[in-house]
Amino acid sequence: MRGNMRAERARRGLSEREVAKEIGVNANQVSRWEQGSQEPSGSNLLKLAAFYGCSPDYLLDLTLERKKQVVARGE
Repeated sequence: MRGNMRAERARRGLSEREVAKEIGVNANQVSRWEQGSQEPSGSNLLKLAAFYGCSPDYLLDLTLERKKQVVARGE
């Protein structure tokens, strides 16, 4: 199960259908992604991350941090 995907949608009070419409997919796909029975394509994952304002890794439950960490490079 992709708990962070579901949590982000719930946090915004959106239905699977509303999220699907926003990123241009079928609501059944959003359901399958949240259940973990199917992975979103790279482009759909990036669309979801941009829509929710979080990192793709967070949506895939690979990190607990919502935002992508920026590492400063020394000069």
